[in-house]
Amino acid sequence: MSTFTSEIRANPIKNRLYLKLAGAMSEADAKKVAQAILQEIAKLRPGWAVINDISELKPADEKATEHLKRAQEASAKAGCTRVVRVVGKQAITHLQWNRTLASAQGLRADTAATVADAERMLDEG
Repeated sequence: MSTFTSEIRANPIKNRLYLKLAGAMSEADAKKVAQAILQEIAKLRPGWAVINDISELKPADEKATEHLKRAQEASAKAGCTRVVRVVGKQAITHLQWNRTLASAQGLRADTAATVADAERMLDEG
């Protein structure tokens, strides 16, 4: 079983939330991720964007997904306007996250191959 790692940080200057999630996320991991997201989005202004690198993330189970959906709903309320997901080859995980994002925020995520590509997409509008 692969271990789960996460990096979650807000950049108030760029008004962006950066997520890097990798490995197999348990329900407990998802709960911690959701809490970290809620802490970080408090640092951002309405109109902020997300770069979410899930290129090394395994699909999560339903209980874990519920915590992530809660964070996505809170993000919508906090003024998130755009999501760019770095998917690499993780099409199944991307589809799973798009389902919860669509129901939580009414948004679909753009996809990028790398974080640099995602940055470029947001910088160019």
